[in-house]
Amino acid sequence: MPLPETSSQLTTIVGINGMSCAACTASVETAIRSVSNVEEATVNLATEKATVIYQSRPTILKEILNAVRDSGYSIKTEHITLEIQGMTCAACTSTVEKAMSKLEGVVEVIVSLTKEQAQVSYLEQLTPVSTMIDAVRKVGYNVNPKLDNVSSDAKGSQLTSQTKEISLLKYKFFVSAFVGFILFLGSFNRFPWVNTLIQYDYYLLTLLSLGTLVQFWAGSSFYKSGLSALRNKTANMYTLVCLGTSVAYIYSVVITLTRIIGTVEIENSPMSKTLHFDTAAIIIALVILGRLLERRARHRTSDAIRQLIDLKPNQVSKITGSKEMIIPISELIIGDTVIVKPGERIPVDGEIVDGYSWIDESMISGESIPLEKGPGGQVYSATINTTRSLIIRADRLGQHSILGQIIEMVEKAQNSKIPIQRIVDAFAAHFVPGVIAIAGISFMFWFIWGPEPSLLYSLLTFISILVVACPCAIGLATPTAMIVSTGHAANRGILIKNAETLEKTNKATVVLVDKTGTLTKGKPEVTDIFVIKGTRTELLHIAASVEVRSEHPLGKPIVALAINEGLNIGKPDNFEAFPGLGVKANMGEHCVLLGNQKFLTSNNVCLDAVASVRTEMEEAGKTTILVAKDNQLLGIIGLSDIIKDESAAMVAHLNSLGVETIMVTGDNPKSAQEIARR
Repeated sequence: MPLPETSSQLTTIVGINGMSCAACTASVETAIRSVSNVEEATVNLATEKATVIYQSRPTILKEILNAVRDSGYSIKTEHITLEIQGMTCAACTSTVEKAMSKLEGVVEVIVSLTKEQAQVSYLEQLTPVSTMIDAVRKVGYNVNPKLDNVSSDAKGSQLTSQTKEISLLKYKFFVSAFVGFILFLGSFNRFPWVNTLIQYDYYLLTLLSLGTLVQFWAGSSFYKSGLSALRNKTANMYTLVCLGTSVAYIYSVVITLTRIIGTVEIENSPMSKTLHFDTAAIIIALVILGRLLERRARHRTSDAIRQLIDLKPNQVSKITGSKEMIIPISELIIGDTVIVKPGERIPVDGEIVDGYSWIDESMISGESIPLEKGPGGQVYSATINTTRSLIIRADRLGQHSILGQIIEMVEKAQNSKIPIQRIVDAFAAHFVPGVIAIAGISFMFWFIWGPEPSLLYSLLTFISILVVACPCAIGLATPTAMIVSTGHAANRGILIKNAETLEKTNKATVVLVDKTGTLTKGKPEVTDIFVIKGTRTELLHIAASVEVRSEHPLGKPIVALAINEGLNIGKPDNFEAFPGLGVKANMGEHCVLLGNQKFLTSNNVCLDAVASVRTEMEEAGKTTILVAKDNQLLGIIGLSDIIKDESAAMVAHLNSLGVETIMVTGDNPKSAQEIARR
């Protein structure tokens, strides 16, 4: 916390990133001292911290931070995401942003209306989280820190809360709509059943009771939000709704009570002929309907984040001594060892302690063929262990894992604001006061110069302007489009850094396209079967009968092709796998070998008959598997990742738009060149 030296003098310590020598410290000191009201600045290279003594005044801390940035360095800040409830329009986001921006240690605030979140960069020693929470609550909104992104309990709690809110909105809408319809029928003397009841005073009391129910039960949240905004000298969408419906309701209450009491002057006036309980109730029902649709849309746009979170298992098998215990993943700590069985997703980023297996890392790398890894190999959360059990030491957990960072990137992109959105938000913040002013002017105009009854006519005009002008669409259109687009992109493996980057893509002249899974199908398939001895069917039958026992990912397409062609796959004996080389097994009295050139040559199999064919396949980017029986070469099988049908048309379309396409791949050069040629 800042330490007071005098009544207005403060001392604060901030961390500095990027310094490497004494010249760096001098640059930072000079930059900080250039800010007015800074009395002293001392930078320590070893601790990477700057001690600043300054005279307190508004915005001085932000000026210091900007001065450090301008000198080529950055301030070490903390980041937190706050969940905010009760925001309804751009005016609300503006109110929250202003409230937190006034706090001395807050560096940056980005409030997302559609996600109901605020992402805050701040200096922890100056602004504790509790101070930010208090500032938001003072302006009338509920706020809580967002729990760990990968916490299944938090996820379940959030989903339950959203579901309850949607259910309550549905209930309020149906009640308001039904009561509004009844009030609509009862407010006019145009229906037979009304004429039979109009003579009874309890009929008017019934209308009053129903109107009050909708106004103060269904519309209670509108009053809460609208009044909170007024207390803080701001206005939001619900300010308009409250004003409009309250005027209609109060007008109807006055007319109803005068008709019951029997005030002749008012009862005989034209104004007493019509009540407007129905107007207030139907407006509230429609606003609730809009809020319900908005909530459902927000709920759906979070699917991308939820699907990423679902990649992380809720429980893990922790190894303690010689025992294996199943515990919630939230109880795991760095340094613990876990066992991951075949078919399970790896729950942590860490290092393999024991075991060998094939790891499907397509979620991260996009490459379709799993990688073989053993002791010392690095593995990542949400990737899949395909073949054998592994014991893994946890090095990174939760938001620090690869999956956590991906989730954080997607959320930051969804919460970030594009430049045009900032302009819209600034406009919307002044929109509500402008609408109220216009509605007031219209009321006075029609009250003075309008047709009789002028009061009724001017009231209806006032109500109409307030309700119709609610700025929901202005505040929601751009951020909702942003969330939907980034969410769909994330589901397709495309991560967008921020909103500004997305906005600039229409100016892109070069596109880098990943090969595997983007241009290609992402799964190897058998493309060639070259027979030296016997028949094609015999060669495929023997290869599939051996590979059915193999854990190698290239064996699966061979088995799949054999099954698709209706072959009866045999059962090999004495199966043995040689990592990085091939497999060996007995089929009846025959010894069968499948593998690469090195494996078959070491087993005295002559490969001269397929040398040119193998070279041709490999130059075309295909993986080759040689098949031999009793040391006699039977043939060669070629496998390749197949190009998608639409890839060529996609590249041609981009080229026609003047966009240059470049393929990026971690595959071998020959395979890459062949895919690019095709």
